[in-house]
Amino acid sequence: MDSDKSTVTNVKFNDFTKIGFRIGKILSATLLSKARKPAYKLQVDFGEIGKKVSSAQLPANYEVEQVIGKSVVGIVNLPPRRIAGVKSEVLIVGFPDSQGNVFLLNTRSQETTNGSQLAECGQNIDEINYDDFQNADIRSATVLSIEPLEENEGAFHVKLDAGEYGEKLAFLDDIDKETVNTLIGSQVAVLLNLEPEDIPDQKCNAILLTFLAAQSDNTKRAVRLPLGIDGNGQVANGEKLF
Repeated sequence: MDSDKSTVTNVKFNDFTKIGFRIGKILSATLLSKARKPAYKLQVDFGEIGKKVSSAQLPANYEVEQVIGKSVVGIVNLPPRRIAGVKSEVLIVGFPDSQGNVFLLNTRSQETTNGSQLAECGQNIDEINYDDFQNADIRSATVLSIEPLEENEGAFHVKLDAGEYGEKLAFLDDIDKETVNTLIGSQVAVLLNLEPEDIPDQKCNAILLTFLAAQSDNTKRAVRLPLGIDGNGQVANGEKLF
């Protein structure tokens, strides 16, 4: 049964799509010696958006060699912030472990185009503020089961464990059954407070954060995969993206 979280205000889909989530690849990472909490200065390639600098508190869970070349998710349309003498242009997002240290989102070892947006977000990258991001209640969850929809080939209902937020149901399409089966037991990122009228499938109460990945077969058909979460379960279900 879902917990009562009525104090969380729902967001409209049009407002959610204003958050400039983009996938980028880390080109370099150096330790920020002046940071109060250990952090790296990252240079991240966001494709046509350009190379951006970010300060990210990653050293607790990642060595330098683990992050260089890694695909990450960043918000590219927040105002820049100066942190430990570095102008941080992008917020690299992830979920906290039990110690409050970040584990990053991942793209399930799939190659993606630098700068590509999440499938649920729009192209517009007009500047927003941090509250606009925080108003979207994005939580960690584990995939419990996936059921095909008879009336819609290639579409599925995804049952999720969102911790104290209870079990949730999300919709996933443009994906084959073989790939779907690999998702069971994995952790994903889900939006929990989208206005019900804006959810395409009215049986569902959560939105998966997904990206487009090319299949390895000759067709190179794009499939929509949920983002994964690093840490092998070290992030509890129900933690908020930050």
